[in-house]
Amino acid sequence: MPLRVIDATPEHVVGYLAEGTEVAWPELADGRSLRSVPLDERWSHPRRVATRPWERSDLVMIFPRDRLYSLWVFREHGRLTGWYVNLEEEHVFGDGTITTRDAILDIWVPAETREPLWKDEDEFEAAQRVGRLGTEEAGAFRAEGERVLAERPWPTGWEGWLPPAAWERPSLPPDWDAE
Repeated sequence: MPLRVIDATPEHVVGYLAEGTEVAWPELADGRSLRSVPLDERWSHPRRVATRPWERSDLVMIFPRDRLYSLWVFREHGRLTGWYVNLEEEHVFGDGTITTRDAILDIWVPAETREPLWKDEDEFEAAQRVGRLGTEEAGAFRAEGERVLAERPWPTGWEGWLPPAAWERPSLPPDWDAE
């Protein structure tokens, strides 16, 4: 995802993703959605990465350093809708990049209730059954999710942030799909 960095400190990196930004997205090699096949087959089909516009919301994405998650602040049409805890592998911060891998299990926190809900537990279990996630790795992600739930790092202070009107959407770099 081409993010615009809006804050970088020793504790975190914060990025902004505008609605309509062209992003790279995994799909099955035949163009179908990953969710179009049964759970236990999801990781056995060939995949490709395609581009599409990011839809439904502007995002502020907070990447805490030395943690196994990012926290996404969702706003639709200028209104806060909630927070998404994306559990993921440790962030590797490079020159203008953040590399990680999704851990499948997530947490959604609706703005109305501020009460967290586990998301994609069925996929998380299937990923372990088929060997996409090992037992130790899955345990670390679940523990990180429990730690985030105990900390409740929402609200973040970024809920009212708006990009300058003159900002243009960033683009994927020309070599975005290079191995």
